[in-house]
Amino acid sequence: MQTTLSCTLRFLEENDIDDVLSICNKQLGEGFLNEAMLRNYLNDPQKICQVIALEDRLAGFSLMEISPLEVVAKKMKSEEQWFLNFFEAYPMIGYRSLTAVVPGFEGRGVASRLVEEGLQFLSRKVAVVVCDAWKSEYTHIGNVLERKGYEALREVPHFWTAESINQQYDCGHCGAPPCECTAVIYAKFFEQKGQQWWERKDLCYQENQLHMGQVNISEFVRNKETPLYVYDVDRIVKKYHQLSDTLKSQSIDFSIYYAMKANRHPAILTHLKVRTDAGIDVCSPRELEMALQYGFQEKQISYTGTSLSDKDLKVLMQHTGIKINFDSLSALKRFAKMGAQRIIGIRINPGIGMAYNPGLEYAGNDISKFGIYPEQWAELKTLIDHCSLRVDTLHCHCGSGFLTPQLQRLPFLFDKINDFLKFFPYIKTLNMGGGLGVPQNKGDQQLNTEQWASVIALYAKEKGVKLAFEPGDYLVKDAGVLITEVNTVEEKAGKLFIGLDCGMNVNNEYAYYKMNLEAVPLIKNEGRSGIKATLCGNINEPVDLFAEDKSMLSLEEGDYLALLNSGGYGASSSSNHCMRGDFNEYIISK
Repeated sequence: MQTTLSCTLRFLEENDIDDVLSICNKQLGEGFLNEAMLRNYLNDPQKICQVIALEDRLAGFSLMEISPLEVVAKKMKSEEQWFLNFFEAYPMIGYRSLTAVVPGFEGRGVASRLVEEGLQFLSRKVAVVVCDAWKSEYTHIGNVLERKGYEALREVPHFWTAESINQQYDCGHCGAPPCECTAVIYAKFFEQKGQQWWERKDLCYQENQLHMGQVNISEFVRNKETPLYVYDVDRIVKKYHQLSDTLKSQSIDFSIYYAMKANRHPAILTHLKVRTDAGIDVCSPRELEMALQYGFQEKQISYTGTSLSDKDLKVLMQHTGIKINFDSLSALKRFAKMGAQRIIGIRINPGIGMAYNPGLEYAGNDISKFGIYPEQWAELKTLIDHCSLRVDTLHCHCGSGFLTPQLQRLPFLFDKINDFLKFFPYIKTLNMGGGLGVPQNKGDQQLNTEQWASVIALYAKEKGVKLAFEPGDYLVKDAGVLITEVNTVEEKAGKLFIGLDCGMNVNNEYAYYKMNLEAVPLIKNEGRSGIKATLCGNINEPVDLFAEDKSMLSLEEGDYLALLNSGGYGASSSSNHCMRGDFNEYIISK
């Protein structure tokens, strides 16, 4: 049998045009591709057409391009906005648009060779390659892509319908317009030479200097004292709208309450109030007062606290318009004794955790203070039946920070929610809390919010409930950096320590939870040697660390570092331990 070992693979030439058009007309339909369109692949360096010759005949071709995100997004037709949201971290996209083979050469590995070689070509030039493939039992392109590690992200029915009508081409499968074929969008991510895993369009090195948004951070800090936080408020607002748009695409009724505890900087609250329709979630009387000061109305505020005192409850009695999510029978009993007549929410503990790591799970294998446990639900039902409080919301928050792999736990979570609904079948709102995560380590990928939203929306529609969410960290974490200066480089007992001018009191994410705050220099010097070092702070505590035995380029005293993913639970959790609590916070925006 003839194999692809004797075939010739090369780029499109002038004398190939007629043959390529002939293949296209037979396999993809008359008019799908014309000579003018094909000639772009001769003259544009960002457009690539590979052809394959077998037995002295042109046996097939592939079309590819390397284009800005916005350009490729338009090719996704009805999924343009989803594409922009999902790939927003990648300014340039490699796109394999189609592959076609002469009918007589099908089944001989020609298409596989074209696809594999084309993907390899693109992967050397960009950080992500995207393909849309025809879904059919008659094609194996999807199998080729999956074998090469490409992930199927989205199925799109009638993907080519409008195009077939507008261009009046006959689909090779459906015949005359309209084409009713389904496409599957695949993608694979690659690390490019010289590009760090964390870099994206609005956080990257430009000429070896770190830029955030449109600001050169190394220039920005020259006349400012460290440590300091810098927040890109435009990214925060953008992520809110992306999350909201994703939920809207599911055709469900929902509310989003920003979790103030993640970051309560006044400018962030103001931008969210003015530029979005977000509500706000608070967890203490002081946070409640701050929310009111920044213009949030009581109907826009939810209160999700724990270990509530009588003093806390008396404050809540005065604010009848806010929604309170109670997480203990004790607080409920005391609130009812005060004569409260309210519609409330109940926060349960389902025993299933979803977080960056076990230390951040609010529910799971370890017993925690959060939520009312299943063995308490019967007592809860009796309490509610005999007081003036009424329940219309189920609150179920499992932890802080989860990515796509943790989504497989959602069905088990829904089983627990079903058990609760047996006691309270009249629940109107399901509040899933926050907990959405962002990449923090090399190898992490963006949370697939489309998948997350679709799974939750499907369950909500089945139960006929409205949804509510309380994202905090997800919106602000990767929009903030902590800038610090290296003040000590010293080896002790064979271990290299790099001392910084801030400590765990300014950001405790690593000291408390071993969360990676990737430390990157403001000015990149590729000429420096690689080292392993422990980053330590200036607080007199042994746990005052930011990284241990971390591989990095060597540093010198006086260098500036940016600790990434510091926008959430950094400044808002800070203290004045050792009286070293002084730092400033800055907002950048267009």
